[in-house]
Amino acid sequence: MPFLTIICAYNEEQNLRQLLPLLSGSDVLVVDDGSEDLTSEVARSFGSHVVLHPKRLGKTVALRDGVNYAKENGYDIAVDLGADAIPVEGSIQKLIGALGSPDVGGASAQQVALPSGSRLAYLIDDVIWAVLAYGKEYQMRQTRSSFLGAVMFAFKLGMIDIDEAINDDEFVGFRLKSEGLRVVFVKDAIAYFDASVNLHHIMERRKRMFYGHLNQPKSDAPSMSLKASIFALFMAIKSRPQRLAWAVPAMAIEFISRMQAWRDYRTGNSAMYERWVSVYKSPGTTARAPLE
Repeated sequence: MPFLTIICAYNEEQNLRQLLPLLSGSDVLVVDDGSEDLTSEVARSFGSHVVLHPKRLGKTVALRDGVNYAKENGYDIAVDLGADAIPVEGSIQKLIGALGSPDVGGASAQQVALPSGSRLAYLIDDVIWAVLAYGKEYQMRQTRSSFLGAVMFAFKLGMIDIDEAINDDEFVGFRLKSEGLRVVFVKDAIAYFDASVNLHHIMERRKRMFYGHLNQPKSDAPSMSLKASIFALFMAIKSRPQRLAWAVPAMAIEFISRMQAWRDYRTGNSAMYERWVSVYKSPGTTARAPLE
């Protein structure tokens, strides 16, 4: 089945110089969401197709345009890949392979954080993302289907139409399941990505994700299930006991972020969540990391 890798990007010229050489030989579309740097030029220099937004419209709109481009050009599958992601060789093919089953509509990779800022932020992020992976494993054991969200996931285009959403990956997963299709977690398909640069960055990421879960009817994110969360945290610590030291601050951040997202959801304060912010810059640093 022909597939198109879609990279939604805002000011990602540096990351694209690292990522695009790894995708040589594949069909790639970069949706430049109103970048102020050389994102489009870099994408074209590596032979990627480009859809250019004259101004920043947000991740959901960027993915919508990427999906429309894929459907109009005869692709059966889309691979949503973060601009800062580094997929392990063969991982995209493993996701595509998982879609070979007629009852599977989507497949997500295991995302592994790499240090990009403070050591403390990385260690806490490591716990958070390990919990997500084990949460998906728990869901696969229980129902043979999992939450889609990830820095790299593939899905059958079919009748998928992207509407307004905060977490566009969760929206895609919901649509696939509404069509009776399973979403699977492919553990050995791995994509590395930038960890949060500091504690404030972790908070911003988690708030955005929780806000998206609250806006998605019947969210199936592992973090929204107490049983899945407990199992996943236990397995994350069991697999790497040193994570125990960072589990408490990770849980504290999760709790505070969830409460802040709930407050904003109840008061209708959605403006800060609707605009896709791709690059975080804390005072006095040039560190880059996506908020997706």
